[in-house]
Parts: sequence; C-alpha cells; structure tokens
Amino acid sequence: RSLLLIHFSRLLRKNLLYKEHTALKELSENSDIIIRPADKGGAVVILSKEKYINEAHRQLNTRHYERLLNNPLPDMKRQFDLLIKEAHELEIINDNEFVFLTVEHPVLAAFYLLPKLHKEPRDNPPGRPIISGNGTEPASKFIDYFIKPLVRALPSFIEDTTDHMWLRKPIGTFKCMNCPHCNNVNQTKTFWMCIIMCFFNKLISSIAILRS
Repeated sequence: RSLLLIHFSRLLRKNLLYKEHTALKELSENSDIIIRPADKGGAVVILSKEKYINEAHRQLNTRHYERLLNNPLPDMKRQFDLLIKEAHELEIINDNEFVFLTVEHPVLAAFYLLPKLHKEPRDNPPGRPIISGNGTEPASKFIDYFIKPLVRALPSFIEDTTDHMWLRKPIGTFKCMNCPHCNNVNQTKTFWMCIIMCFFNKLISSIAILRS
C-alpha cells in the first residue's frame, strides 16, 4: 500500500506554488477564522470565527428555532422505521424500496451559514441558514419520484434555471439575479400543500382499502 501511495504521489503534479501551498495550509489550520462559500456568486469567504458565531446566535435566538432538551433523533428513527415497515408489510413498497429507505445510522442535522455578500453590511454580512439533513436523501428522492409527475403536468411548470432561461430566450438577454421576486409566493405554498394533501389522501385511501 505504501508503495502505491509513493507511486501515485509521483504521478500527481502540484498546481500551487510553494508559498501558495503554505498560505493555504496556514489558513486551514487557523482556528480563529471560518471559511465558507458565498450564498451567491461562487466566491470563497473568510470570516472571523467570533462574527460567524455571533450571527449564528442572532438567528437561533428567535421564535423560528426552539432549543431542544434532548436528542429527538432516536424517536424520529423509531417512528420512521415503523412507517416504512408497515408500508412494506402492506406491499405499498417492495423489498428494494424498503432497503433503499432504511437508514441504519442516521446523523443529526447540522446548522451552518452561507455569507450573503450581496447584503449589507459587507464587512459582517448576514448568513443564509442551512440545515444539512444528512441521511434523508433516500426519503427525499422517493417522495420526489411520485410528486414530480404531478408538478410537470402543470401549465406553469418550470424545471430549473436553465429551463426558465430557455423559455425567456425570445425576450432577450437578462440577469436572473436582477429579476424581481414573484408576488404569488403564498399562492405557490398553498398549491404545494394541496398537492401534498391530495397525494397523502390517496395513500391513506390505498392503505385503508388494503387493510379492509
């Protein structure tokens, strides 16, 4: 194994000068700073660790978040396991889907911030809160698989940014970041809730039929 590492290390070519490599190493080992990608634009931001923590506390100490007295993950896993087990026993999901949805060792979601460089103040920008739900990808993909056809059937469906730019192409060149925010966000939320409720109502009806 050591011979292989030596062999590959000789094949790899460094793309940094010695001073650049040293500076990068010093930055990565500096415990007084936080390095994060910017929320928009693709920039790399170096922040004071103290300012980063203060911004996190500012956002977490609001009514939008609740301090937990204990770890809810074991109880959530138990409920989820019971749900997919019942779905498997009722043949709503097959063996492969059951294995796909099973998460043996779930990880508690992590909270972090992406600096908004396009917002003021520039020297201490606010952060976009991100909740990294590691291990939830299988369930998300499973739900997305069934909901996506409903969304694609809508007359106003836009798949992604590229699709949006293609539809707007006859109008001319434009910058997405300069587009005004849509005024019907609330209507969109309501519509999504209707789709989700219809989906789960059909699922519950199917379960009731199978049970009878």
